[in-house]
Amino acid sequence: TEIYTLPLHDALPISAQQAAAAPPPGAPPAAAPPAGPSSLQAIRDAQLSIAQRRYADAVTRLTTVLATDPRNEVALRLRISAYLFLARFPEARNDMDAVLKLKPADGQMLGARAFASIGMKQLDQATADANHALSIDPNNALAYTGRGMASRLNGKLQDALAEDRKSTRLNSSHITI
Repeated sequence: TEIYTLPLHDALPISAQQAAAAPPPGAPPAAAPPAGPSSLQAIRDAQLSIAQRRYADAVTRLTTVLATDPRNEVALRLRISAYLFLARFPEARNDMDAVLKLKPADGQMLGARAFASIGMKQLDQATADANHALSIDPNNALAYTGRGMASRLNGKLQDALAEDRKSTRLNSSHITI
């Protein structure tokens, strides 16, 4: 079994066995990685931390990787995930911007950025991000959900319901039984 965090499909998988062998979620955060660990090992350790819900530990490890390789897309995507779990929306958005500099047409990242904007109470920006994502991929369920949330928070209930229906229709079309 592989464990991934959020829909960040470019993350490295870890096995359930690796997750089970690590300290329990309530354990104190691990110390920063020793000087000189490989980026790959630090990323795997961060991924394990995320799987164990030790998000601050993951951020520390990934920040170390990004200090030497600021364009490391896997590290950026994993740190975005950790930041979102910690409700650190401005930091998540900064990393999303960095990923979008690498891949400007990443519709899923634009859809996710709408949620960071919502967390920052920037509803117009959230709507703009969702609209941009939908201009790239009109079947982006995440973008419809983000746009619907922004509509709901702006008091536009009918618009929010319409976006929810679109997202649900797209998500249900991918379900197999």
